[in-house]
Amino acid sequence: MICIGQYQFKGSVTDELKNKPIFLSLINDLNKTERVYQDQIIQQTTTDSQGYFLFEGEQLPPNNSLLRLHIDTCTDTISNQHFMQTCEDTKSILFLAKNMDSLYFPMSDFGEAFCSIEGTNPIAKGFLDLALIKDAFIHDFTGKETSAEKQLKFNQWFTQFHEFAQTQNEPLLEAYLLFYLGNPTAETYDDYKTFIAELHNQNPIFSTSNSTTLNPNFRAQVNQKLASLGLVAVAVNSTLNGFWIALSIVGTLIVVFVLYRIGKRTSSKAKLTAILTPQELKIAKAIAAQKTNKEIATELFISLSTVKTHINNIYKKLGITDREMLSKYLSD
Repeated sequence: MICIGQYQFKGSVTDELKNKPIFLSLINDLNKTERVYQDQIIQQTTTDSQGYFLFEGEQLPPNNSLLRLHIDTCTDTISNQHFMQTCEDTKSILFLAKNMDSLYFPMSDFGEAFCSIEGTNPIAKGFLDLALIKDAFIHDFTGKETSAEKQLKFNQWFTQFHEFAQTQNEPLLEAYLLFYLGNPTAETYDDYKTFIAELHNQNPIFSTSNSTTLNPNFRAQVNQKLASLGLVAVAVNSTLNGFWIALSIVGTLIVVFVLYRIGKRTSSKAKLTAILTPQELKIAKAIAAQKTNKEIATELFISLSTVKTHINNIYKKLGITDREMLSKYLSD
């Protein structure tokens, strides 16, 4: 039984990792997500003779935080070299959790640790799913592509990365992508800088509404990264947030007043443009053109599950239940 206000993370590891130290880290720097850093470790325990481990506490924030579990067979658990992840047998997993979450990290059917997450937080395994996309992204390149072929492939993968993050509705995932794909030393950097600028101009990846769910530290880091990519930063303090929220409310009231005055002169297509994101609008038009979900996924370089998620979001926003009703919206 987990106590109120207390997190509990438990699981099991392989035989060679029994009776070994295992660490829980709270990642507070988006520049430090790809390796293990000693200053991020907040808790340590030891796996038992059966390979089971348990972390409990109440020091996590109430909103989702970025955490890491890691364990290895190295005998040296103190030196800087160890914590720069030079140990070849290190096993680790990034995940999202809040202070009251109860999560379980079971062994896979193939006897692998840190391959799945179960528990109270449905978004906990967002980084695990993202890791699968990252692996596929890395293995998609043979090294024989021309510059033009690489650029096309990059853009296809960038789209898939950000489509996935949007369907998860978790700003931390998108913040992570900014730093992973926007790493100045990465081969993807120049292409990603062009891609993210176009995406941001169409539909800002960080608006005031979703940036406020990031803690102030992450918001400041995102601002710096956006600035380095040549993009407009998001509001970083409560005063500015309050100002923009108030301005947004006033703007909404003005829009409502104008719509009331012009009545039905506003077409359904115009309403769709205001309600749906650019990607949702593309999918809506494709549905009206009688394209199947599979055809839409192929055309937009996204997964079939992403298409289905977008369609559900479209239905909810428009208050409809099927494709026929959507087609009527677009035919008006």
